[in-house]
Amino acid sequence: MSLVGLVQSCGMLRAADATPKRIRVGSRVQEYNLIHKVEPEYPSLAKQRRIQGKVRLRILIDKNGHVQEVYLIDGHQLLVDAARRAVKQWLYKPTLLDGQPVEVLTEVEIEFTLGLSARQSIAYRSSPAIRRDHSVSG
Repeated sequence: MSLVGLVQSCGMLRAADATPKRIRVGSRVQEYNLIHKVEPEYPSLAKQRRIQGKVRLRILIDKNGHVQEVYLIDGHQLLVDAARRAVKQWLYKPTLLDGQPVEVLTEVEIEFTLGLSARQSIAYRSSPAIRRDHSVSG
């Protein structure tokens, strides 16, 4: 019997209280829920200046699978807006916990490489190790 089941059987917790409204999801799990991915456009100024690199974003996915909030963790400023615009258009299969849809907090990593189109390297993390956390939602 699970811990929630044990607590519920003792009458200490109602079923409605057992399902959180928001969860953190790790890399492999959330990657499989991505059903529509938009590739970012490589910013022309970044191309001219030969800027490459990764943009790491923390995202909040709503119960319907839409990206609601995007926060910057790390990345070159000339690449951030393109990454944010693309990720805001991504759509995920709703995440269910105990049969109920929940919001998901996770991280994604967008890699921009010159000579190739920008490619996504989806790296979901559940650890809160963050250097910067500036909102870039819009």
